[in-house]
Amino acid sequence: MHRLLETQLSDEVRMQVVFASLDMDQAAHHSLALQHKVLNLPFLAFYSDGMFVRGGTGMQKPEVITTYLREIINDNCG
Repeated sequence: MHRLLETQLSDEVRMQVVFASLDMDQAAHHSLALQHKVLNLPFLAFYSDGMFVRGGTGMQKPEVITTYLREIINDNCG
């Protein structure tokens, strides 16, 4: 998914975000899944300055994710 997003994002947005993925089958990641009450995958979580901003289960269209990212970036700039 993050390869798809990287190709859909403008250079400006791509330079301001970092993508990560976790294998929820690993015991080390179970506490994070519990923290966010993840019951189904995929789960997307958006963080800004280390704080959870938004999350949701299921596939989202790249345009929706791009909108979320731009909102987070704009909130941090304003």
